[in-house]
Amino acid sequence: MHNTLPKIGLAFLSIYLIWGSNYAALSLAVDQASPLLIAGSRAVLAGPLLLLAGIMMGKPLPTRLDDYLVMGLSGVLVLVVASVTVTWAQQWVPSGVSAVIMASSAVWLTVFGALGKRGERPTVLQWFSLFLGLVGLLVVLSRGRSDPIAMPIGPALAVLGAAMSMALGTLLMRRRPINCHPVMAAGIQSCVAGGLLVLVCTASWDDLHWHWSTSLFMEVAYLSIFGSGIAYVLYCWLATQVAPSKLSSVVYVSPAVAVLIGFAFLGEVLSPLQWLGIGAILLATLLLTRD
Repeated sequence: MHNTLPKIGLAFLSIYLIWGSNYAALSLAVDQASPLLIAGSRAVLAGPLLLLAGIMMGKPLPTRLDDYLVMGLSGVLVLVVASVTVTWAQQWVPSGVSAVIMASSAVWLTVFGALGKRGERPTVLQWFSLFLGLVGLLVVLSRGRSDPIAMPIGPALAVLGAAMSMALGTLLMRRRPINCHPVMAAGIQSCVAGGLLVLVCTASWDDLHWHWSTSLFMEVAYLSIFGSGIAYVLYCWLATQVAPSKLSSVVYVSPAVAVLIGFAFLGEVLSPLQWLGIGAILLATLLLTRD
């Protein structure tokens, strides 16, 4: 274990930076191509890459039809509904704000997870975290006269819907466990989402737009290979090396990195009140993802 500590630290740092910079790459890409094309290209490229990684790790494909149905449905919720929605919304919503709102999926996972006969009732600390996260969301979405950014409420609420969709897809995987390694499962989900998005793009081809450039190619390649591929493989490896409480740091550190990148490189400026709301959401996420 001692020899793996530098590798573990490097893996965490890589994930923080890659997933934290994903939203900045999305903001740059949506200026040059339709959200459907970006999300579809990302899934089409990432799916085979993840499957290849799983095969190289010696992980088998699932054999049960139920597993494919669960992975397919969760893939649609996370990689089609959530991914396309947040990509579309980032035409107006700052990348850092998008990242933080998407981090609230931990809040919605707790809310949705409490519903139904198999629901897990939140503890007092979790109720406090939910309240803190929801207040933070209201503050971030608020548009006071002193706010230095003009963020339309519709796209911001769309990102919130994407976070809910991601939470539902995650909850489905939790309540219907599958006999499949996470890397292989992610590859199958990406292939299903990519296939569906190819059909949608084909049907709406005349309404799509793109401005081909080297920068667009690099942004989509980065999102696919690094964001959806390498970082997720590293995440799955870390899951076998560290405690869940340490692994959960990805959920709140990556959005913080996204906010800093948006501020430093994209000129995204938030009001003091919105910074306070972002802090509340990240703190709530931290409390909800601890053991």
